[in-house]
Amino acid sequence: MISNAAGPATMSRQRDRQKRRAWTAAAMMIALSLAMTPAIAAQVIDRAAARRAVADPGTVAAGAQLAAFARNGAVDALAAELQSLASDRRMDPVAREWLLDRGLQELAPLAPTPKARSVVETLKARGPAIFVPADPDHGGFAVPLFDIGATARFVLNCWQRAAAREETRAALLAGRTSAVGRFALQSGLAERDPTRAGIADAYATVLIRALASQRPAVVAAITRGDRVDELALVIAERTADRELLDLVIGYADPAIALVAVAVAARVFDPGSALKTLVAASHRPEIASAALLEIGRLAAQDGAARDHLYEAIQDPLAGPSAAAALASLKDPAIASELGQRLRLTKAESSRRMLVLALKLDGTAAARGELQRFAGTGAGSLQLRKEVREWLAH
Repeated sequence: MISNAAGPATMSRQRDRQKRRAWTAAAMMIALSLAMTPAIAAQVIDRAAARRAVADPGTVAAGAQLAAFARNGAVDALAAELQSLASDRRMDPVAREWLLDRGLQELAPLAPTPKARSVVETLKARGPAIFVPADPDHGGFAVPLFDIGATARFVLNCWQRAAAREETRAALLAGRTSAVGRFALQSGLAERDPTRAGIADAYATVLIRALASQRPAVVAAITRGDRVDELALVIAERTADRELLDLVIGYADPAIALVAVAVAARVFDPGSALKTLVAASHRPEIASAALLEIGRLAAQDGAARDHLYEAIQDPLAGPSAAAALASLKDPAIASELGQRLRLTKAESSRRMLVLALKLDGTAAARGELQRFAGTGAGSLQLRKEVREWLAH
C-alpha cells in the first residue's frame, strides 16, 4: 500500500520549491523597483532586521526631529530634510526609507510650500527599495516594506483635497454654486477623487445656513442626470430635507442610496422615516437594507411592523422582512407569525414565516414552530424540515 502521507524528503523538496518561487517573485519585484528608480539598490531583508533598524536610537531621534519640524510648521525645513534623506547613501537603507515615509506623512496635513511640493513631486516616482517576505500562508512572496512613491502620491492627494475644500468653503459662504458643476465634472466616488472629496468635505462642515442657496442647483443637477449624489446627501442630512433625501434614494448611485437609507432612520421622526424607507424598499439594490432599517423602527412603531408583515409575503422582499422581524426577538411578534403560519394558504408565504421564526430562535418562536409541525397545515416536506430543525 502506498501511503498518502508526505515523507521528510518530500516535504523538504516542497519547501525548497516554495522558497525558489518566493525568491523568484522577490527578484521580479526588485527588478521592477530598479527599473522605476535606477539609483536605489533594492534588497530583501527579514522583518526582525527591519524592526532593529527603525528602533536604532539615531533613527528614532531623526524621526523625532521630523515630527518637531511638522509641529512647529517648519514646512520648508521638513522638506529639505526629506530631500537630504532621499539622496543619503550612507544611512541604513531601512532607516532611510522609514524616515522618508514618516516625514511625508508629517507633511500631509500641512499647507504646502513650493519647496515642499517640489520635493514630494520628485519622491512620487520613487519605487520600493526594501522588501520583506510575506507570511508563508500567503505564498511567502516578497512585498515592499515601504512604498515612498505611494506615500508621496497620498500627500499630494491630501493637499489637493484640502485646496478643494477651502476653495469650496469660500464659494459656499459667498453664496456661489460653482462647486456643484465642478463636482459633476469629476468622475468616480468622492472618496476616491481628492477634488470631489474636498468639495464634499466643505459641504459637510460649512455653516448650515450656507447650504440653502445650494439646494436648487443640486436638484437641477440631479434632474439633468449629473452625478452630484454625495452633495445632495450631505444637504439632505444636515438640513433634514426629506424630499431631497427621497430624490437621492430614488436616483443616486446604489452606493450613495444605501448610505441614504441609514440617514433616513437617523435623521427623521419614525413616521417620516418609514415613508422614506418604504419607498427605498421598492428599489432592488437597496431594498434589503431598507427593510432591515424598518425592522429597527418596528421595535416601537406598529406601522413599521405591519409593513414587514405585508412584505414577508413578497417572494423577493420576504427573506429580508423575515430577518427584520426576527431581529426584534419579540414574543408578541413570534405569536403573530405563528398565527399567520397556521392560517396562510400559500406555501411560499409559509416558508417565509417559518424562516422568520427560525431566525428568531427564541423559546416563543420555537413554540410556534412546534405547534405548526403538529398541525396538518402546509406541505409534508415543510413540516418535516421544521421538525428536523427543532431536533437540533
